[in-house]
Amino acid sequence: MWLEKKYISMLSNQLHMFKHKGPELWNFRCPYCNDSIKSKSKTRGYIYNKNGRYVFYCHNCNASRSLEQFIREQNNELYRDYNNERFNLTKPDPIVVPPKQVYQINDQLKTLRKISSLNSSHPCKQYVVSRQIPTDYHYKLFYCPKFKDWVNSIIPGKFDQEGKDSPRLIIPFLDQDEKMFGFQGRALTESKVKYITIMLDERKPRIFGLDTVDYNRKIYCFEGPIDSMFVKNAIATCGGHIHMELKKSSLPKDNIVVCYDNEPRNKDVVRNMLKSCREGYKVFIWPNSIDTKDINDLVLKKIKADYCKTELIKKLGEYIKDVIDSNTYSGLELELIINNWRKI
Repeated sequence: MWLEKKYISMLSNQLHMFKHKGPELWNFRCPYCNDSIKSKSKTRGYIYNKNGRYVFYCHNCNASRSLEQFIREQNNELYRDYNNERFNLTKPDPIVVPPKQVYQINDQLKTLRKISSLNSSHPCKQYVVSRQIPTDYHYKLFYCPKFKDWVNSIIPGKFDQEGKDSPRLIIPFLDQDEKMFGFQGRALTESKVKYITIMLDERKPRIFGLDTVDYNRKIYCFEGPIDSMFVKNAIATCGGHIHMELKKSSLPKDNIVVCYDNEPRNKDVVRNMLKSCREGYKVFIWPNSIDTKDINDLVLKKIKADYCKTELIKKLGEYIKDVIDSNTYSGLELELIINNWRKI
């Protein structure tokens, strides 16, 4: 562990209010959320030993990174030095370690059934239809009858064997090479946890839609994958920390419009909007004329049927895109509008 401590010390000069608080505990202001705008003395970012490995965690924004990932994101040049020393790459004929097969597991999806292959009476098919998810996505989504068992076949020991297993809708996250680096499981029955996100490669951002997005066009980024399925050239993160996941990607900031849920009374939503604003992103602000919680709710308010009305959904998607384009702001104007929009 001496090598890790050496590089933590080397990185410390760029971590604000850095303190060595114990043999294996370091504290400083979080470089992702800047900890607190109101108080310049709060330090809620920590590096500590977890099960024999050093990790970073922020108790304000819940950012979590391995030490390797944290060093890379904070100082890429220092990370290269760390990697060289860690793997002793200066030696001739270094041993090349092949990537773990777990990171390229598209074959695992072959054990599941595509939604497009299910008959209309199947519960998972009925759920997808009830959400009016466009038929273009039915072949990209999968039905998993026993979620925990399936995840354990990919990542042994991820879930313990105790407790009841249940079916879920699988939403794969693919990169530009169409390799699956993560997925989301949506509960089909009552569950305390509606969505479970599994990352197979923590180096990747938690973003759905990277396999199809066009970097050269306007990109719409939503909080959840299902919302993104109704708008062309859209992506989605897994939750409200959109700006943090976008920073981990190579997507061009100038082309991105961040679209949060329509929850002006939700402190977390408002806080994340302001963070995206201060990171320099353009943000969509819901007009007062629309009272639905999110894009999918808006679709369901306009379209009700026991089958997917694909053409009508596409037209509605164009309307939604126009609404977003007409209510997108940035900079100081955006911050003012957010403060007027919120109702807390």
